[in-house]
Amino acid sequence: MPRYKALSEDLRWVLIHMYHKRNLTVQDIERQTSVKARTIQKILKLFHDTGKVLPVKRHSSQPFKLNQNNVDVSFKCSTCIITLIFFIVKYVEACISHSPDAYLDELRTQLEEACGVKVHESTVWRALKRRGFTLKKVSI
Repeated sequence: MPRYKALSEDLRWVLIHMYHKRNLTVQDIERQTSVKARTIQKILKLFHDTGKVLPVKRHSSQPFKLNQNNVDVSFKCSTCIITLIFFIVKYVEACISHSPDAYLDELRTQLEEACGVKVHESTVWRALKRRGFTLKKVSI
């Protein structure tokens, strides 16, 4: 099923104008513009709720949980301050060098038991991938 190109801001304002100023129904606007009724309804609702015709862009990227550059938590180890995340990533790398065929759920469990850090398996995988590790399938 093909995806259609998003409607321009100008066209969205025209649809609002047709509905509010010219008092046309959604069906009349659909006939005149060939824009689907459901799309017109969504734009009208967005305008009613926010006063805008373009949806708010969402920021999909979140800071990495296991990244030494995005850490504000540190702990004292003997006489030096070690960044917690750097230690965690190094710990996971050491686990892999000790047991290269470990599954992600095993690494996550080891991380939780040793460091007290609760993260999802996908978080462990993304941290390893950023460090250059690749996914290998275990053959039987």
